[in-house]
Amino acid sequence: MSPSTQLVQQIYADIIQGNLSKVLPVLDENIRVEVPDSLPFGGIYHGREGYILMFSKRNWTWEALHIRPERYFTPENGSDKIELILVTGEMEAVSSASETVFTLPFVEQWQISEGKIITLKTFFWDTAQLLDTLSGQ
Repeated sequence: MSPSTQLVQQIYADIIQGNLSKVLPVLDENIRVEVPDSLPFGGIYHGREGYILMFSKRNWTWEALHIRPERYFTPENGSDKIELILVTGEMEAVSSASETVFTLPFVEQWQISEGKIITLKTFFWDTAQLLDTLSGQ
């Protein structure tokens, strides 16, 4: 297993345990985080402050959030300087607005350079289902 894959696994472990302070030092100071615009916490966030803002908005949206990363992939990306890690898993949450419980698959794309996370892109299987759950439909 590559050091970058181990890094991403540790980030998930720290997030699951609520240790955001352990995650921040491994984020590049100019990290770019992308979440689907249609979601209440969606958008493009820049820097560690942006990551914290996205994380706060996400946690405000859900009363309970459980992330279960399941598989890690390291495709050949043709760059010696940037390593790409893809993670598939499931997110289980309770909507703060509707109190509805749901489970949804996700894929996250992590880019690592020199031991720091430079990009994180999140893809949810069905953003329409997420929005319906948030609105109580």
